[in-house]
Amino acid sequence: MLPIRRRPLAASMVAVALLAAACGSDTTDAQGTADTAAPVSTAPSRGDRPSGSGPGRPASTTTAAPATSVATTAPDVGDGVEGTDVATGAPAFAFVLHADPAVDAELRSRFARLADFMASLTERNAGRPAAEQHHVTIMFSGNWGVLLDRDPDASRLVGEWIAAGHEMAFHSHTHNHQFLDGYTNATDLGPDDVERCMAGDTSAECTLDIAYTRVRDAVSTAAGRDYDIRWAGIGPTGNGGPDPISDNDNRCAPDLGPDGEPLADDDHCIRREYIGEVAAGVEFIASDHPGVTVDDTDDPHALLGTSLCMPWAPDGSDVYYLPYSPYETESGRLRVTLDVIDEAVAVGSPGEMIGIVVHPHSYADSSSRTYAGSRRDRIEELFDHLDATLDTDRPVVSRTLSEIHDADTTEARTLCG
Repeated sequence: MLPIRRRPLAASMVAVALLAAACGSDTTDAQGTADTAAPVSTAPSRGDRPSGSGPGRPASTTTAAPATSVATTAPDVGDGVEGTDVATGAPAFAFVLHADPAVDAELRSRFARLADFMASLTERNAGRPAAEQHHVTIMFSGNWGVLLDRDPDASRLVGEWIAAGHEMAFHSHTHNHQFLDGYTNATDLGPDDVERCMAGDTSAECTLDIAYTRVRDAVSTAAGRDYDIRWAGIGPTGNGGPDPISDNDNRCAPDLGPDGEPLADDDHCIRREYIGEVAAGVEFIASDHPGVTVDDTDDPHALLGTSLCMPWAPDGSDVYYLPYSPYETESGRLRVTLDVIDEAVAVGSPGEMIGIVVHPHSYADSSSRTYAGSRRDRIEELFDHLDATLDTDRPVVSRTLSEIHDADTTEARTLCG
């Protein structure tokens, strides 16, 4: 395993979470047009709750001794179904979808793609014992909360997904992301492309707190009860450093080197966003692997991530963190292939987890700038490969981030989780 700079904790966990925003998605990728899309109003709405203060957690400065396993029985977390535990000698696996920022027809098209994927997954799970049913985590950026408010059919589908054991979470692109999402709590750094914000017309109406509460309240309506948004994918981590890859790198007062050059290894942008209502509601963070570079993407051991304590809370204390990598269908620089995932599944062990991330708009029978072939078919192939393990002594089933967290018996749970 690669050395981790940030307080590595307990056992490693391979979390292959299909979250793509870690490295950004290009809205100019070949996406096609959905056959059916429900109308979505873009009129602003009001009534969002005021900001609160973030929770304080004791800071951790101790590297925990490696644990030998992650519990194979995931307790019911109140936002899914029971009976999802899998007795296995294999690593845990998390599949995450980043519902990236979009507006109007493109937003409706992306929801249609998400609905197509979830319909396929529902069909795959049909008739199986609960322990063999795949669960995923869907991270909604702010405008998806507006869509759910306006579209009863979309809201109904999300309610069905929650009832089936899938998890809803929050997603945001920070000021240094290549593609801004229209919402920010770091208002002193300037507006975050308000043109992409569907919650209002001014910066005051487009804070990240408002984006979070729109998603939380819309998901609660869909679920028919108060729903805790426990997880967020906020990123990217770090800054561009001396070799920025986009125009927005180094926007959040990065740490400077001896010659005044910006460093790439701080998370000021994330810390500026993880305040107020976001910090009060979001308990845990998932994002890209700290310390992993493009030179490691062919190494299956690099995918065997580690649960960490990251000092992102408003008071500087730690937040529980799981890493993931973008799948080969995505545009991130750290994307990994199905072959490498297969190898990681083969060499991983209990106490480890694999995380991969994708975007809903990648579930399309088309190629992109970075993947030549049907992205839909490649995503389905990943689940086919997982299903092929079910008749072995090392079955691997996708679990939500909360299911993996709640089954984590390492000291990460004690120190910051």
